[in-house]
Formats: sequence, structure tokens, C-alpha cells
Amino acid sequence: MLMVDGTCVGTGCYRDTHITRVYVLPECQGQGYGSYIMDRLEEIIAKDHDKALLDASLPASHLYEKRGYVTTEHCKYPVENGELDFYYEHLNVNDEIRAGKCHSVPQLNCDGKIELHEEWKWLNGDCSTGSSIVVEV
Repeated sequence: MLMVDGTCVGTGCYRDTHITRVYVLPECQGQGYGSYIMDRLEEIIAKDHDKALLDASLPASHLYEKRGYVTTEHCKYPVENGELDFYYEHLNVNDEIRAGKCHSVPQLNCDGKIELHEEWKWLNGDCSTGSSIVVEV
């Protein structure tokens, strides 16, 4: 999680060599925060591995290709009733592994961009719950 002036402006997750869910608030994009998050994740992985793998949405793939990543596969994942349930892990600001569960319902906006309405719950630590809306930029 990347905090700027007490506000979370972005986040990213990893497990072993796999980077996932790198996200920067739309109003904070273009300021180098995504690069900073990727730099930190790559530094951690490079301590024990010589390669990193990542998942990226199609619109974001060009950003990773600029960093030297090569797209090896494009996938579509079928979802039941248009909804997706998934589990995730990341390191928090205290280098503690946090695990969570998320239920995500995609919605196609009139401008053609995808909006995800998510309900999530931490599975360790304070076990808090919340909701978020993630909008494709």
C-alpha cells in the first residue's frame, strides 16, 4: 500500500514471483506512483528470483511492456452470473502478509469502460470488511 499525506493512493500484491493487483487511484495516475510500487515489488522479488511474472488487464499491458515485460498470453476467464470471487494476499506497511476475500461484480459503463463493484473482507488481522469501486481508466 502506498500512502501519500495519509491517503492510500495505490497498492500492489505479490506472492513468490507473481505480481498482481497493482492499482493507483485514477486521480493520482501519471505521477510515478505505479512505477514506485512496481519498483518495490520487483526489488523484493529480485532478492530471491531472477524473473517476475505478472497479471495485467489488457488496457494496462502496455505500461508493463514499457518496463520490459513481455506478454505471453491473453486470457478470458468465464465467470458465473457475471460475478467473480477471489482470494488475495499482500504485504502491508508493516511487512505483514494480509489475506483477503473479494466478491466483484463488473458493470460496463456507457463509455465502454469496466467498473468493478467489490465487497471484501480481510481473513486475518482485524478481519474488517468494506466495499470499493474500481473504474478502468
